[in-house]
Amino acid sequence: CSGVVVHTSTTVSLTKCSLFSARSSISEKWAAKLLKHPNKRVAAAAALGLWEAEPRGGIPEKLERQWSEAITEVAADEWKLIAVFEKRSDIAKAWIARRLTGQGDNSAGWVSWDQGPGRTALAALQYEDRRELLDEVAQHPNQGRLGKALVGNDIGLYRHLLSTSSGSPRFLCVLEGPLHGNWILKAQAALDAGFTPVQVVDASLRTGAWSGPESEMWADRVNAFRELQTHDDSRIREVGRVGQEYAEKERQVAAERERHEAIHGG
Repeated sequence: CSGVVVHTSTTVSLTKCSLFSARSSISEKWAAKLLKHPNKRVAAAAALGLWEAEPRGGIPEKLERQWSEAITEVAADEWKLIAVFEKRSDIAKAWIARRLTGQGDNSAGWVSWDQGPGRTALAALQYEDRRELLDEVAQHPNQGRLGKALVGNDIGLYRHLLSTSSGSPRFLCVLEGPLHGNWILKAQAALDAGFTPVQVVDASLRTGAWSGPESEMWADRVNAFRELQTHDDSRIREVGRVGQEYAEKERQVAAERERHEAIHGG
């Protein structure tokens, strides 16, 4: 194996060979050139190949800075990143930060934050890492999904995001989903930040995943919103009232449609 980079009109591939397996000054010289390659995909492939060379993860000190920059260019569908993030939390943080300004498959929108490299990168972060990244996310209102992933179930982080995002409703996506667990605490954080009960209800309903008849899904939501109406916080009671009213209308519409389809076919 000669350790060459092969260019074609549509692909760039990096061979796994003695270029990286040998820790010689010559291999480091060529690796440095590849890590600085103007084609980001070449640099990313070189960084990943260097990580996988024996001993795995042993990046030469002279190449650390260039490698750290190039490895953040590796796309989210490369599952070999998992091993990198498990060992290098600093790289996990830098990789996530790169997604904020990346284009195409290098952007945050291409990352599945609940599985694979995205999930591992999040798990590697400490509290302060998440907080610092949220400061950057707050400047990018289109990064609601990443903001939600970084917040997780931490109410303090959500309040921090809301306080630094200039009231952007994009980050109400943290309220999507079932009204259990610490959802009420998240809703109160949003209400404290100036959002209305109607906005909170709307945000909670922004999910299209369910199984079974749609009318049953809406019936579950009617019950969930009804339970909120016994809460001590009057604002949460109002969320419950508004939500129940809306969900009940949708339940009736769905039930009527299901009856029509049962009789006439759909």
